[in-house]
Amino acid sequence: MKKLAILVLGEQESGKSSVWYSLFEPGIRTGKYLRLLDLGKNDAGKVMLVEGKEKIDVFLINGSPEETGVTVEERLEDVDARVVLCSTQYSHDARQTMDYFIENEYEVSVYWLNPGVSDTRSYFDYEGLAQYLMFTGADVRMCEGAESLHTSRKVLEKIFGWASYNL
Repeated sequence: MKKLAILVLGEQESGKSSVWYSLFEPGIRTGKYLRLLDLGKNDAGKVMLVEGKEKIDVFLINGSPEETGVTVEERLEDVDARVVLCSTQYSHDARQTMDYFIENEYEVSVYWLNPGVSDTRSYFDYEGLAQYLMFTGADVRMCEGAESLHTSRKVLEKIFGWASYNL
């Protein structure tokens, strides 16, 4: 079974949660169950469908494992999620989160908020995370934290494209 992990990577207050708020609703939190994500419409205004459906089951981890102290493995223990959306704190400990998805054969797509909302400029990848991820075959994109609507649109397009071929 193919699986997809979408990681929104950034420092504290970079705008990670804002991406999820744009996809769902303001204030949405990590749940215990799968939730439906509305795929919306493409740039041409056509409704995006996967298997004739406008919504797809996803599991959201809003509140990075690095900040909350609850690992991805613990969050997903009783959940059969083919698509996981996960906030990830830019830190050395982020590798544990990334390794979980890589070792469990998820296709990994990372949206690195750099600069983040609270940053005055982009910062150097001092943890070497981008290079590490690309070496493992992950798709890594840099996005501006202040453009959460644009980033959420790119996330939707990625999920739609992946689901069109893998569900």
